Amino acid sequence: AIDFNLTNLADVFDIPGLSDILRQAVLDQLSALMVLPNKIYVSLVENVPLRLLKFVPPTGVLRIKVIAGKELKKADVGMFGLGSSDPYAVVKVGSQEFRTSVVENSINPQWNYYCEAVVDQVEGQSVLVDIMDKDPSSKDDFLGRMSLNISTLLAEGKSCAWHHLQDTKTGKINLDITWVALSDDPEHLPAEMMYIKSLSSKTPLSSSLLLVFVDSAKHLPNASQAASEPSPLVELTVGANKVCTSVKPNTNDPVWEENFHFLMANPENEEVVIEVKDGKSEKSLGHCVIPTNFLLKEKGLQLDQPFFLKDSGSESQIILMLQLKIFKSQTTAAEKPKAEVSEEKDDSVQEEEKEKEVSKTNDVVAPSLEDVVLSTVSPVLDSAKVSKEVLDESLRHRGSSSKMSTEEEKDLPKIQLTLRYSMQRNKLIVVVHKVVNLPYKDEEELPDPYVKVYLIADSKETKQKTHVCQNTANPVFDET
Repeated sequence: AIDFNLTNLADVFDIPGLSDILRQAVLDQLSALMVLPNKIYVSLVENVPLRLLKFVPPTGVLRIKVIAGKELKKADVGMFGLGSSDPYAVVKVGSQEFRTSVVENSINPQWNYYCEAVVDQVEGQSVLVDIMDKDPSSKDDFLGRMSLNISTLLAEGKSCAWHHLQDTKTGKINLDITWVALSDDPEHLPAEMMYIKSLSSKTPLSSSLLLVFVDSAKHLPNASQAASEPSPLVELTVGANKVCTSVKPNTNDPVWEENFHFLMANPENEEVVIEVKDGKSEKSLGHCVIPTNFLLKEKGLQLDQPFFLKDSGSESQIILMLQLKIFKSQTTAAEKPKAEVSEEKDDSVQEEEKEKEVSKTNDVVAPSLEDVVLSTVSPVLDSAKVSKEVLDESLRHRGSSSKMSTEEEKDLPKIQLTLRYSMQRNKLIVVVHKVVNLPYKDEEELPDPYVKVYLIADSKETKQKTHVCQNTANPVFDET
């Protein structure tokens, strides 16, 4: 976060409303320079073309679905303590920002909003989600936030879970996030296009990523016979997306060396429209159109060459590097996200599927208690660099009296957890997946279980609890 104070004559701008506009303008300018994917390039070795440093493909793409919120804070409290909120979610990945629609008068909103964020660098980056309350008469109210480390998402491939909001007393958000790898193989395109159609028929999703490096132009004409040298810029259009390079003043041979990327639904029938304009008069200096299906036939799906400009000088050309990256999702169309499936099926169907899943779980030979403890706690010990000998010694001291047969252990209540310690964020992350075989008597009603997780450290106690699963002895939580 960046903060500053206005002094001297600039103090006149430090008033509500005006100061917010000024601060946002400063943040936007800094983001345009220093927040990923924007970078500052410095060549440390001679004879290395700077364009090789600048044209570096992204690491991958995050496909994010903001499904729903639950038990959000009531920002608009009315008479008798009743109230609600008009929530929306803001998703940030580097300098990329996405915003859901506003759900009016609800603390349990359903968004089902998709967005796709290009990830240039995994290390040190997070997915940040802010939940806000829309207030037309004043500044929007903050309802909570959460963050996920992208390196963790890359390791898992896919995450679909409820997350507790931070910096607030109540609220959760349900996110479905998939890491999408990038491929140079055009054979992956048909499968990816089928997969994204199975995900959403309403939201247009992408199957590929087009990278464009605008290098330079040569022998550009003047805007008119009477005009001096132009101040050229390049306008690139792909579908509804339009971006521009910076303006290079007073030159017929501009050098830009700027990177751009475009998400594409189907590269087989899209095209890139390139137009060079004079920044002073806004008159066109030439243009060209490049169908992206040309790239599917090229080695490495890449073109690096000059393109002659139409309606320009006889020798006018622009030098571009274009590369197509095909998406390769970690899941297949057959593995439809659980959250989306649950929205399309009624409660009776979901209950029937849960019973089938539990029966399958009970049919599987259960691991020993030692195996369960070791597999659950070992990742935490590895992250904290603690020797497993301490854990082995603890299990050894349990003695022979704790040994049970496989059949006896099979009927014991069990809880499935995932523990992960983030050194970078200094956080212990606990995912409560499910519980099986909770005890109850046949003549009694099924319980309404929930799980409480306690962390006791330095005489301080922190606790969190899951939601309540109604009327079941085999609850499934999948909460973080």
